[in-house]
Amino acid sequence: MDKNNETEEQLKERLRKEILEELNNENLKAEKEKEVAPSFSIPKKTNPVSFEPKLDEAANDDKVDSTVNNRDSKSSKLVLVICAVVVLIAIILFPTISNILSKQKSSSRRPSIDVEQPKEKEYEKITLESEVIGTLKYPIMHNDVTKKTNYYSKDKLTISDFSNNDILYNALVDVYEGNMAKYNGAYTGKYCGGTSKKVSLDARYLRMRIENLYTKKAKYSLTNFVVPANSKSTKYVGTWKYDKAKAKYIYYGNCGTTPTSNIEYYDIKVPYEASSSDKNVEIYVNNYVAFAIVNKQNNSYVLYKNADYTGQITKGVLKTKDYQKELEDIVKNYNEKNKMSSYKYTFTIVDCAYQDYCFLGGEWVK
Repeated sequence: MDKNNETEEQLKERLRKEILEELNNENLKAEKEKEVAPSFSIPKKTNPVSFEPKLDEAANDDKVDSTVNNRDSKSSKLVLVICAVVVLIAIILFPTISNILSKQKSSSRRPSIDVEQPKEKEYEKITLESEVIGTLKYPIMHNDVTKKTNYYSKDKLTISDFSNNDILYNALVDVYEGNMAKYNGAYTGKYCGGTSKKVSLDARYLRMRIENLYTKKAKYSLTNFVVPANSKSTKYVGTWKYDKAKAKYIYYGNCGTTPTSNIEYYDIKVPYEASSSDKNVEIYVNNYVAFAIVNKQNNSYVLYKNADYTGQITKGVLKTKDYQKELEDIVKNYNEKNKMSSYKYTFTIVDCAYQDYCFLGGEWVK
């Protein structure tokens, strides 16, 4: 079209198109530059410039407002539901929370107390001076002073080596005399003793003494037994008979002839050392042991090293009639202890009655 012959309307239309084309070319050029040089910003959407009038903008705004309103309404409902759940949980847990807070408040007010930890029990170091040494019960190793027979003849000794008669005899010697009751019943045989000695003894006292002397595991039988006529440990020498129906022992006295002899045999022990095992479960007492033959006619004595009365150590004359006590003093004060034999007694607290120590065994110290 010839520009010189354009009408005014045609001129306006041509200019509008040129301007629009020039703007579009500028936008295209800008897009190509962005593709060449990467950008770290969010690209803006570039639309071709149009001078065409926009349609339905009001309608679009109405749609946006409606969508926003719907979202706000749903959010409000969700918040209300969450709030209701939180309130409900708080109501349910309120007593528990209140109790916890109350305890914490109470404990914060309570003064702290240091609890002292119990100390481990300390055990006494056992020596000859320990009080327990004086309470130990030694078995009678030599029952009849008119005979050489004694339990030291064994290298090692336990309660099982004692005869049943000697177990019962040892227990009787340890019974408190006040536990004996006056006996007015009949005898199934001859009674040989004075009126004051008519006594009976409940068998349970013998049982308790045996358990306290030789542990609860000691094996024995409740049968008749005899106390040697020359025993110096009890005045109730002779026969004790067991009444099984009444579970009692009845004293019958000594109906035999008391043997007389000018010669008596003694075993003498003098402790010189004491020790114990861990926690004092066992106690060990070492003794010097000597064996003496005494002639009652002239009070002379001979002291021997061995249980068969051999290996002479020394001899002399006794000054008193208490032979046992005087002989113990001689052994205790004798200077040449290397000439004497050493014997170890063992006592235990395991399985003993009344928490006392019981005799467990004995042996020669080599």
